Amino acid sequence: MTRMIYIDKIESPRYTGRLACLEQDGKIMELYPFPESRSKVGNIYVAKVEDILENIQGAFLRISDQEKVYFPLKESHRLIYADGSRRTPSAGESRLRPGDTVLVQILRDAMKGKLAAATSDYSFSGSYLVLTWSDSSIGVSAKLSPDIRKRLKAWVSELQASSASETVSDSPDLPDVTGLTKADLPGVIVRTNAAFATQDELRQEYDHLMKTAARVLEQGIHRTLYSCVYQPLSEELRLLRDIKKGRLDEIVTDSPLLYSLLQDFLSAEEGLLAARLRLYDDTLLPLSKVYRAEAALEECFLERIWLPCGGFLVIQQTEAFTSIDVNSGKYKGKKNAQDAYLKINLEAAREIARQLRLRNLSGIILVDCINMKDSADRAVLLDRFRSYLGQDPVAVTLVDMTPLQIVEITRQKVRAPVTEL
Repeated sequence: MTRMIYIDKIESPRYTGRLACLEQDGKIMELYPFPESRSKVGNIYVAKVEDILENIQGAFLRISDQEKVYFPLKESHRLIYADGSRRTPSAGESRLRPGDTVLVQILRDAMKGKLAAATSDYSFSGSYLVLTWSDSSIGVSAKLSPDIRKRLKAWVSELQASSASETVSDSPDLPDVTGLTKADLPGVIVRTNAAFATQDELRQEYDHLMKTAARVLEQGIHRTLYSCVYQPLSEELRLLRDIKKGRLDEIVTDSPLLYSLLQDFLSAEEGLLAARLRLYDDTLLPLSKVYRAEAALEECFLERIWLPCGGFLVIQQTEAFTSIDVNSGKYKGKKNAQDAYLKINLEAAREIARQLRLRNLSGIILVDCINMKDSADRAVLLDRFRSYLGQDPVAVTLVDMTPLQIVEITRQKVRAPVTEL
């Protein structure tokens, strides 16, 4: 049983606010805290150029009376001006000038004293595909098998070839207005979710995203200064969209408002999942208590994690990497020592794969396993470890085991760790 749980409000010493949990077979595997203020990442604004800083090859743009964003000048080759012009600068002249109004998309929220970052390499995401104007290449999720990657890339190549012979939208003047010409089609990133999508499903989503992009960018040049001309799905809906089709057996929430939003979204986008949505309305026992969300949240801050066999993990984060030490602890197996060490290491591998997802750890992870003399045991451990890590929706690589039997792992960073709430 795999379920997504949306909790309207959780109150614990660590965190107060909205939280989503992914539960599998009775264990919470992933936590998704939602900030009170909605992320602006993906939003497209009519922005005004305030300052050009040639020395750092950047510009400061204003997207509201209160907020500025940073924009790298190297990305100004595909700017869409809000007045519909397409300026061709003379030699040595920047395409941007103070006072210009342009369409930019937020790439990164403001954080730790840094301004939000903006781009003119617009992107639009769907369940299977991401259209991006950063280049015209086709990228396919590295988590898919070579055969599936080859098949999906061939299908998307056909879609691009078909689009290259047509206009980008029904509006005949769109290419002149926005610069989205037949020779300037977007690149495509094929997501992991596309593994079992049909060619027709990919075509429908590709067409939908192209029309959305054309409509947004065309309408954007006619909007007033500081207008937000495009907002992607809310974080709650985006999270549900990104879950692989068929992966969820149930979706539960205790928020009537979110239940209504999820119902509308699922009915339109994921018809089969709509029947699996449930509103939890027991006022005596909070939803967070039913699924022990507070305990899972607290677990992310523990340094010592006990294993069923009596061994334990010590998880410590440093600036450079995360270290995980596997210890035998209270284990009192009746078998010989080497069998005992393999058993503890296998349990540790399973729990480590879960902890990486639960805490959302990323970067370099070094696991100090209990030493095993038999090379066959080490091979079994690495094979099982890779299998557990392969269930992670985020890109994870088990690099190797060193001569000191330290397992080297890297995990892609897609959001901040839970401990940085």
